[in-house]
Amino acid sequence: MSRKNNLLSIGDVSKLTGASVRSLRYYEKIGILTPAYISPDSNYRYYSKEQMPIVEMIMLCIELDIPLSELAKVANPISSRPFLEQVRKTAEGKLDGLRRGLELMDAVERKMN
Repeated sequence: MSRKNNLLSIGDVSKLTGASVRSLRYYEKIGILTPAYISPDSNYRYYSKEQMPIVEMIMLCIELDIPLSELAKVANPISSRPFLEQVRKTAEGKLDGLRRGLELMDAVERKMN
């Protein structure tokens, strides 16, 4: 991994998290993930290891269909209790729906046997 002053390049962050470089730039554009350092010479973006949970939270919000505009309203999503409660409630709702779907599949399978 290329590192500059113990920072991760945008490519490294992409590899570590699965978020595309294009997505990481978009997150910066909408104000939910600001690079820890932008090289004035190359305009390359670098992120700290401490920012990785934020990238993971962004990806979780996407997976849960929580609009990134909601995330943009929160200064620090990792330490915002109301936001985390919203994410948890959404995740629990999705899990309940998945469990009901599995129960339905089990019932159909039992009828087939």
